[in-house]
Amino acid sequence: MLGKGRCNMSYDLEARGDERYSQFLPRKKINEIVRAMPFIIPNGPEGFILECGDSLNMEIDIELAQEDGDLVEETTVTACVNCIRFAVFSEYIDNLDEAILVAIKIGKAVGWPVYDLQTNDLAFVAAPVVQRKWWQIW
Repeated sequence: MLGKGRCNMSYDLEARGDERYSQFLPRKKINEIVRAMPFIIPNGPEGFILECGDSLNMEIDIELAQEDGDLVEETTVTACVNCIRFAVFSEYIDNLDEAILVAIKIGKAVGWPVYDLQTNDLAFVAAPVVQRKWWQIW
């Protein structure tokens, strides 16, 4: 997952149906869902780029993985896939929460949870702390 001219350090996320990569969806369906998101542009036959000016850039690759998570090396684009991989490059890490929200939105749209590949836990964005008056209940 390395875009042209990009450094190789990235924060990686992945949407998948289960740990064994055994749930498949038609690539066409996922492409339609991703393409409908704002600020998404095509990036070759297997992926997209989320591009929000100079502040955020995330590579989105729609892939077929083996049971261990390794990419299946195919010479042709497969009709069904079992994961969506997201890479936020280091120069955009300040806007990581926004990128995670987009990844989660795409994951929910296809019915797959999104995992933080640094920890292998479900990805989440910490809710902002809302300051309330001392007398407010909620």
